[in-house]
Amino acid sequence: MTLLIETPPGRESERRYVVDLTVRQWLGLDYTLRIGASPGTVRITISGTSGAVRMPDVLFAMTDRDWLSPSSLPATPPASQQLPDWLPANPVGSELPALYGASGPAATRDGSHSLAFGADLFGAIFFLVTRYEELVIKQRDRHDRFPAGESAAGRAACLDRPLADEYAQLLAAGLRAMWPSLDVPAPAAGRVVLTHDIDLSFASRHGGAWRLGRGIAADIVKRGDLPLAARRATSFLRSRLGRYPRGDPFDTYDELMQISERHGLSSAFYFLAIRSDGPTGGDYGLDELWVRRLLRRIADRGHEIGLHTSYASMGSRDAVATEFALLREAAAAAGVEQDAWGARAHFLRWQPSSWETWEAAGLQYDSSVGFAEMPGFRCGTGRPFHVYDLARRTPLRLVERPLLVMDATLFSYQQLPYAEALDTALQVAARSRRFGGDAVILWHNSSLVSREQRSTYQALVAGLTR
Repeated sequence: MTLLIETPPGRESERRYVVDLTVRQWLGLDYTLRIGASPGTVRITISGTSGAVRMPDVLFAMTDRDWLSPSSLPATPPASQQLPDWLPANPVGSELPALYGASGPAATRDGSHSLAFGADLFGAIFFLVTRYEELVIKQRDRHDRFPAGESAAGRAACLDRPLADEYAQLLAAGLRAMWPSLDVPAPAAGRVVLTHDIDLSFASRHGGAWRLGRGIAADIVKRGDLPLAARRATSFLRSRLGRYPRGDPFDTYDELMQISERHGLSSAFYFLAIRSDGPTGGDYGLDELWVRRLLRRIADRGHEIGLHTSYASMGSRDAVATEFALLREAAAAAGVEQDAWGARAHFLRWQPSSWETWEAAGLQYDSSVGFAEMPGFRCGTGRPFHVYDLARRTPLRLVERPLLVMDATLFSYQQLPYAEALDTALQVAARSRRFGGDAVILWHNSSLVSREQRSTYQALVAGLTR
């Protein structure tokens, strides 16, 4: 059965992108799209059957003057809509924030002839996955990042909900209610994707004897870990003698791979290509022998290598292209080849134009789009998806793998106790996978130092794969 989707005129490229993403890629349904055939509303029918499904057309009905302007943003807070009893229960709750809709029921039925949604589902999904609001709202934090609290989902306190996925499943439920014989496949559980940004190579490279003493004191007094204190001291001495600092607190690369392998998973390791001074730079070079050997070890064990774009590269095509070329050269020198290459921005310094910049550099995917200060769904989904360039009004080949949970978010920004951090991460990951999204987790090699960090990460991976 093929859906006929009729929409008002205008925004043809945007409509084609979001309808195909939602209906074909996410719901697995065939469709024909007619733009300009249905003034005022979006209308969905199936040839040879009775009935129609309708929804308001709000975002794409904006005039050129209002498009990408503050007047096109959702209300704050967004309207709340109630899911009717005849729709399958939403696993996240009985109410759904409607970015482009009025308060009331999420859907109403008129006998067996029509079903009407109360919100512009296609417009809301497009708004979320393209990061529309980030081209409109100008506030940025000290790292020039869009703040979570400025997002529509952040202001509505629902960043922990995959709203785009919820809208897609609401559409699916309405289609099933109207046409029970329509086969709408249930989303398969998404993957667990473990990733590791290599920001700091070894603790022994930072500071002198005074910092070493502080670290050893913290190991003994705060962590109660004498073996860690001994390893810290030994690795410091080895480093000062020009030897590989085996046992260094940050030398957890093999342990990260072992944890993944124990659960039948593979990890992605993102390397900085540029060594630079200061707190935002990397403390290693890709030409170092230990890096080349690590690259080879990662590949030989079936894990992935990716680019960690430098702090200064945001907005620079040349910088990203140069850094990617350096990583490819280092990998080739280590005898490593990959079919696909992805990246994540250092400090998560990402902006919507980064997608086009990274595609131009030859990268196949990005995994930067998550908020540093809060876990959850910056794109409204955990599903990987081909992105849309809002500025150029065109879809790209580049795929986004949204980042859902970062260790620094839980422990540095939110300062959660380990047990609460674990529960938070598992809940966000479970919601993503329930809707067919992946659980993309970022855990740094420098966050596997103490017993608590190690046991929390091990429990997280075990919980994700249970």
